[in-house]
Amino acid sequence: MTIQETLFSFVNRWECDENDHLNVQYYFSRFEEADRQFRLLSGLSETLVGARRVRHVRYHKELRTGDLITVQSSIAFDGPHMLTVVHEMRDGATGALAATALDGYEPSASTAKTLRQRFPDTND
Repeated sequence: MTIQETLFSFVNRWECDENDHLNVQYYFSRFEEADRQFRLLSGLSETLVGARRVRHVRYHKELRTGDLITVQSSIAFDGPHMLTVVHEMRDGATGALAATALDGYEPSASTAKTLRQRFPDTND
């Protein structure tokens, strides 16, 4: 599966802290919204892959009031989890990476095998 665009948004003034930076809780809400959209687009229901076991977020660049936000999401099968959904949050105007989120899932072995066949682009 190729990378899918899963969120187009912007930073509201009321979401920022006293330094005019997007507050951490709103990075999480944007990732949550992008994840919902990605799961709908790709058919990854909780019944199929189970509940998310972990979300690891890394911050790369501050977003400020009025900045455009885009999130792109994709699947990875290598790593510490049987299935990982990767979300990349970028500044929509500059393309600079602002934050990443790795969502780890532990589907059954047979489900993981089926998913690898369903998303062949990620096996390379």
